[in-house]
Amino acid sequence: TPVTAVDFGSVAVGTPVTRTVLVRNAGDAPLTIATVAQLAIPAKPFAITDNQCTGQIIAAGATCPITVRFQPY
Repeated sequence: TPVTAVDFGSVAVGTPVTRTVLVRNAGDAPLTIATVAQLAIPAKPFAITDNQCTGQIIAAGATCPITVRFQPY
């Protein structure tokens, strides 16, 4: 099931919370990920803090993680 939202729960102002999203290759051939960009979410208060997908070739059925931080201000 594709992820369309990530639940950060109730977060106090100034408190950073991170969540890891797994990108999964649901196909039957290798998937090349050229880059991951922060286009689908506003810059602040969100940030990509760890991206292990850019430049990777993901085998069929395999995953790679992207960590997103939410810090309300």
